[in-house]
Amino acid sequence: MCFSRLGAPTSLTWTFPSTYFVVTSQLRWMPSLRYFTAHSNNISGEIPLELGQAPMLVHLDVGINNLSGRIPSELANLTTLRFLRLASNQLVGFVPSAFGNLTGLQGLDLSANHLNGSIPSSLGNLHSLMWLQLAKNRLSGSIPVEMTKCRSLLWLNLRDNLLSGELPRDLYSLGMDTNTVFWRTLGLNDFPLMNFGECSLVQSWIPEDIAPFNNMAMTLKHDQCRKQWLDILHGNRPALGYWQLSNNEFTGLIPEPASNISISLSCIILSNNKLSGPIPVGFRNVHFYNIDLTHNNFNGSIPDIFEGLAPTLQSLQLSYNNLAGFLPSSLNKLNFLSAYNFSYNPELEGPIPDRSSFRNFNPWAFINNTKLCRNPDATQRLQFEQDMKVCSSMSASAPPFLSIKDRCLVGRKQTSSIVDVEADFRTCNVMRSNFNYVPVHSFDGSLKPLTYSDLVVATENFNSAKIIGDGGFGMVYEAKLADGTAVAIKKLVQDGAQGDREFQAEINILGSIKHVNLVPLLGYCCRWRERLLVYKCLSNGSLDDWLYESQERAATLTWPLRLRIAAGIAQGLSFLHHDCNPLIIHRDMKTSNILLDEKFDACLTDFGLARLITGEHMTHVSTVVAGTPGYVPPEYGVTWRATAKGDVYSFGVVMLELASGKRPIGPDFHGMEGGNLVAWVKTLVETHRRNEVYDPIVIRTGDSESLSNFLTLADLCTATEVRRRPTMLEVSGKLEELKCRQEIITALHNGSMTQDIKDDSDAFIRAFKAGLQDTVEESNHLPSRIDCHNISSGLDRGDV
Repeated sequence: MCFSRLGAPTSLTWTFPSTYFVVTSQLRWMPSLRYFTAHSNNISGEIPLELGQAPMLVHLDVGINNLSGRIPSELANLTTLRFLRLASNQLVGFVPSAFGNLTGLQGLDLSANHLNGSIPSSLGNLHSLMWLQLAKNRLSGSIPVEMTKCRSLLWLNLRDNLLSGELPRDLYSLGMDTNTVFWRTLGLNDFPLMNFGECSLVQSWIPEDIAPFNNMAMTLKHDQCRKQWLDILHGNRPALGYWQLSNNEFTGLIPEPASNISISLSCIILSNNKLSGPIPVGFRNVHFYNIDLTHNNFNGSIPDIFEGLAPTLQSLQLSYNNLAGFLPSSLNKLNFLSAYNFSYNPELEGPIPDRSSFRNFNPWAFINNTKLCRNPDATQRLQFEQDMKVCSSMSASAPPFLSIKDRCLVGRKQTSSIVDVEADFRTCNVMRSNFNYVPVHSFDGSLKPLTYSDLVVATENFNSAKIIGDGGFGMVYEAKLADGTAVAIKKLVQDGAQGDREFQAEINILGSIKHVNLVPLLGYCCRWRERLLVYKCLSNGSLDDWLYESQERAATLTWPLRLRIAAGIAQGLSFLHHDCNPLIIHRDMKTSNILLDEKFDACLTDFGLARLITGEHMTHVSTVVAGTPGYVPPEYGVTWRATAKGDVYSFGVVMLELASGKRPIGPDFHGMEGGNLVAWVKTLVETHRRNEVYDPIVIRTGDSESLSNFLTLADLCTATEVRRRPTMLEVSGKLEELKCRQEIITALHNGSMTQDIKDDSDAFIRAFKAGLQDTVEESNHLPSRIDCHNISSGLDRGDV
């Protein structure tokens, strides 16, 4: 290929890894090239020096590949460069100090590599820099003082490194002057184009799991990147900056902000360092949404600064420090606070706030704070007459992690006494349960005797680091019980409509459901309104992780394996629809609810939970519609009734994901009618371009007939007309036949099939083709399943 014939292209997106180095070696033939992106292509090898030979390049993105070696200093020759992303590769060595010559650079992302050495002080020359992402490397040393000259730097992420030393005193200079860069960017109109990674770039620089960026990240996922970006540049949306410096070795004090400071800093994440001293009083002058100072050595009292933070603060994390004294009364002003934790500050004392965000008392936010107590409200005064609830008493001999000994101190007028919580725990408002005596109910003896406190210990007090899933029904935490058993614990949302009797009746039904393709419910625990479900833990995580977390993981999902996963889940869903009485509608069928065990056998989870949350009966039709965008069938928007055929549609979307490797909605479908995976596939099928649907790994490991039959069935499941969709029993039968056929084809390719099995397989394949044709012609009258037991037995015996 001769690129000298291409003329003078200004933009180039490359999606063919095998020819990547051919392209980069001939960039000298493209002197007008301004945008070059080749991210997410599984490219290996070193970064070619020729990338530094494009004199007009403003956007270079080769992130999320498998590039190795050092970062060539020749890239510093790209003096027109605005955005450079080399993140998520295998790069080693130092950050080139020559990058300080890229004075027009606005975004630099070198995160998730193996870089070492220090942060070059020359980066302080980058006065237009807005993004700096160096997270997840092995960088050491301190933050250079010269970096404080980057007054346009809004988004700084240095987490998960080996950085040490004190934070620069003038660190608040970062992000103080962004308007100059914003105006220059608007004038040059050289920010990333939609088709050249704008969404990918911006999303990679947004810490979407923390407020206020979580909402912004959700919006960006709906293809509004350009609008969001323009709103920020024009000043229509505040440019909210952040410092993400967690998991390093920083020491000393947090610098004190000036009283007249004007800064766009909204998040300060300093957790897991060695910082000490008091919390700065000047924090009251910064409009924080998120403050995380956990796992440090801060001491002194918590300053009374929260009245000024009331309009914005959403998360306050202060656990695992040495804070002391009374909790400030201004905490009661925080109406928008949704997450907080003061645990493991044993010298905190006095009453716990009981207004605004603290009205619904969360005892787990005050673990191991022995001197704290909670004021009774007016109704409690009437209920307990003159009882005054004070501090929970913790025995010094208790375990260090959960040292509550089921006693609380109850003051009665001028006297006080120790009351055994087991006998009278309702009179103590600090810990309203006897943790050691709230049992975990086990189904069929699948769990050894456990209590609520065992689950608390196993999840490290429901530590956010233990979260492995977050769905509409609640958070899921990984946990290891005292006997070494690995389990997954789902903490259900607490606004359910059921009482304890109804809940236990329904949970007992779910506990009795056993199927090889359904994640077994091992037990449950109820503590007041808090309800925990204990599931078997499947070691390989979710199908969603394997399809989308990285190209390396997706490449391991060959076509026979994807087909086996689809067939397994179809059997599980068919069991819920046709073998349970009453039938169970899943309502949230999606790849993140498909879990894989160590052999990649698939199991469906979260079935039957809608009933537990809503209190509605599980029938073939439900008026409470759940679901995830992209998986919800079109009729739900009209009828607001969830049905078994709605589950079939959602399962069809999962089939399309397995075939295409694409999410149900996203930038891949921007500008298309319908704007989703289902509409895209139907367009390609109708225009006889089926081959454009398939993921490259699927094409390499599957045969065309198998893929076409699978796609035909998926297209049928996602039919707009409900009556055209088959039942899950019919879908399961077809997928089992298709899986058997694939096993036969694999054996034939290996050349080791015996003649008698081959004769059976030939007959099976002919019958399968006839059966699938019947499916297409009349989906409600499918032929009965072909029995391929003899073929499968031959496979198991090793005859093939």
